[in-house]
Amino acid sequence: MSPSARLTPSPVKNSGARFVICRLHKFNVILVTHDLRESVFLADTVYVMSRSPGRFVVKREINLPRPRDLEVTYTPEFTDIVHELRGHIGAIRQPVGQGGALPQ
Repeated sequence: MSPSARLTPSPVKNSGARFVICRLHKFNVILVTHDLRESVFLADTVYVMSRSPGRFVVKREINLPRPRDLEVTYTPEFTDIVHELRGHIGAIRQPVGQGGALPQ
């Protein structure tokens, strides 16, 4: 694949295949998703964004071993990361003054 390759929307069913291609050709990909489980499974780093204007408010390194298979999604480590990220998103959604301070 060349540096001029376009990023195109991908259904979840193809995400794993695209990840394998990226690993074989050793290039970086930015995946934008609303699916926390997908982001934790595929990414080495997950960023949580704020509402408009969208800003990165949380950066979480994903230190699960590679290569990952679907069995990792049943481990406590995986679910703990998903719940942690969901907690950050929940805090962002609350209005400031009602516990909605941005996580550090």
